[in-house]
Amino acid sequence: MGVDLVIVVDISTPLINRDDIGSFKTVFDQLITIMTNRNSAAQLATLSYRDILIRPILDDIDFVDFENAREIIPRGIEAATAALPRLADLGLSQQAWVAYMESRREVKREQPQIDFIQIVNNSRISDDVIRAHLSLQVDQPLDELKLSEELSEIYGMEIFEEVSYELVERDNETGVEIVAKRNQIGHQFLRFGLALKDDFDGESDFQISTAFTNLAINSLGGEIDTRVSIGDEFSLFAEYYQPVDYTNQYYLFFNGFRGKFNRNIVESNGKIAAQTRISQTTVHAGLGTNFGNWGTLRFGALRSKGNVDVRIGFPTDESTPFDDTAFTALFAVDSLDEARFPHSGTGFAASYTNSQSSQNGNSLVDAFTLNGYQPFSWGRNTLGLVYQYVTTMNSGPEELNLFELGGFPRMAAYAPGQLTGNYGGTAGLMYYRRIGGLRLLTQTPIYFGGLIEAGNLWNKESDMSLSGLHNSSSLFFGADSFLGPVYLGFAIGDDNQTAAFLYVGQLF
Repeated sequence: MGVDLVIVVDISTPLINRDDIGSFKTVFDQLITIMTNRNSAAQLATLSYRDILIRPILDDIDFVDFENAREIIPRGIEAATAALPRLADLGLSQQAWVAYMESRREVKREQPQIDFIQIVNNSRISDDVIRAHLSLQVDQPLDELKLSEELSEIYGMEIFEEVSYELVERDNETGVEIVAKRNQIGHQFLRFGLALKDDFDGESDFQISTAFTNLAINSLGGEIDTRVSIGDEFSLFAEYYQPVDYTNQYYLFFNGFRGKFNRNIVESNGKIAAQTRISQTTVHAGLGTNFGNWGTLRFGALRSKGNVDVRIGFPTDESTPFDDTAFTALFAVDSLDEARFPHSGTGFAASYTNSQSSQNGNSLVDAFTLNGYQPFSWGRNTLGLVYQYVTTMNSGPEELNLFELGGFPRMAAYAPGQLTGNYGGTAGLMYYRRIGGLRLLTQTPIYFGGLIEAGNLWNKESDMSLSGLHNSSSLFFGADSFLGPVYLGFAIGDDNQTAAFLYVGQLF
């Protein structure tokens, strides 16, 4: 640019001292730091004695420590203040500065009018899908801010490695070239989940889950999601999601489930009276509509068949078959900024199941569920409201249709499924604070937090009361790792309920 000197601020992460390198992790961190500092070192080597280099002291700050801005800013001020003697030589008088700025004042550049739009796309997704997400129009002026926001939303589909644009000239016309490069590592994802729980009284539970997702199986962006879980519950699940228009506003879905799980029968005093083993196969199909990237509404029809087998507590070994048909509705909102340890936004879901005995079904249970999470954050701290409400409108207790509570974060002191019933729910406050991070590839945030809950489930609506609520309090350490969220904690409730739990990844 023809400048005489440059002012450089170096915020590279310093290398670890040799004496502090004593483990595989620190060796790995040092290698990552060397690689990330290579470019900045090459540029710093080109500086001359006339250039001004400012280096804030950032030995204990990582490059993703955005929440530490209040601590970092004073360090920048201190480093710049130390460089003031040299910076002062570049200063102008007030009169000279005003004259300089006047000479540079320009009329705001008009946005060019677009004569054509060209899309360069090497993915399976149709160009029309990309075009449908753009408000850019031919014979209209370019809105750079709006276009950047829309390209960010396209990038958020997790199909592309890069989405960018460039102004191009062709035959004396000005156009916009949209470049969408497919993700080189693919659009298929494999995830894992692990849950361990022990109540210190001889009972323990475990669950292992694996999920495979393919985000782009056709030009409209169809998706396939499959999941397998083993442990106290065994299940196989697969869903096919297919948009029917380029905007992804409307879609069809079809899913199937096969599983076996235990279901407790709980007396009015909260004691477990019996336990059944349910084998169930369901198919579920329907249609839905998306509301931007924040919500969805879907309607479907569900068919379920299986058996309820006596496991514990009944005098005879019975096996009762069932065959149910139901209509379903779901409305969900998800504007949370993160899926794992959110700090802002809203998570909310309401579902309704209407059983149809007239459609080859033998159940009369209509059910409604409501659950959500609302976080509020300040600095490194987040306080969230966790809630769930469930009810059946026209049924007494049925083993197949009982709701259940237990496990983190739904009454963490109780085992998953320990509390069952037709009516009830939970409400709780979850607090977590980021206390640091592990430098591994990118920094892994570490949290410490707690959860206070109250809730219960009842077989009869008339039995519901505040005096019948159970409580659960838990403390945990959490990490937002590359494997997914990690929780390690301890919970204590009433009735001498205690539990230690470990969750790694998501159980889907």
